[in-house]
This record gives sequence, structure tokens and C-alpha cells, in this order.
Amino acid sequence: MLNKITMLVFEVIDEINEDATRSDKIIKSLDTVLVGRESSIDSLTLLEIIVGLERKISDELNKHIIIVSDRAFSSFKSPFSTVSNLVYFVTEEIENADNVNIRNE
Repeated sequence: MLNKITMLVFEVIDEINEDATRSDKIIKSLDTVLVGRESSIDSLTLLEIIVGLERKISDELNKHIIIVSDRAFSSFKSPFSTVSNLVYFVTEEIENADNVNIRNE
């Protein structure tokens, strides 16, 4: 699942980069900083990544998750700090949602 989520995040970055100027392009790496001093993206671009990722997860995996949640903001390690943290957080959210659905069936 980690590889699939990584691929989806990179697809979202590619889509955003299509419309970006050369200096505004997001580096497609697990180490890319999304929030903080070292980040090269603004809050609107972060929102584009999150919304685009939620859409791709819904369309391609038929899973419905909300990335910006109480759990995200209460996490010890922010899921928004790097692409890698975002991938791990989203993977956990999908796996947790799958476990809830299995118990409810």
C-alpha cells in the first residue's frame, strides 16, 4: 500500500507542477518538506496536494478518507511535514478504515 500511496502523491505533484512556473515546481521526493522553514510550497499548494490526494484515493482505490483531521493534528509527528510522513499517515488511515469496515460487516 505504501508504494501505491507514494505513486498517487507523486501523480498529484506532477499535476500541480504542470501549471507551475519553473521556480515553483515541487521536488518529487519522499524527503520534500511540505510545512516548515525548509518548505518551498505555500499553504494553497499544500491544500492542493491534500485535496488532490483525497480525490485520487477515492477514484483509484475506492476509499474515502479525510486527511486533515483531529488525528492528523494531534499526531506527535506531523503528517504534513514531509511527503514521506504524508504517505505513512495516509496509508495508516486507509488501513484503519479497512479494519473498521471489516469489523462492521
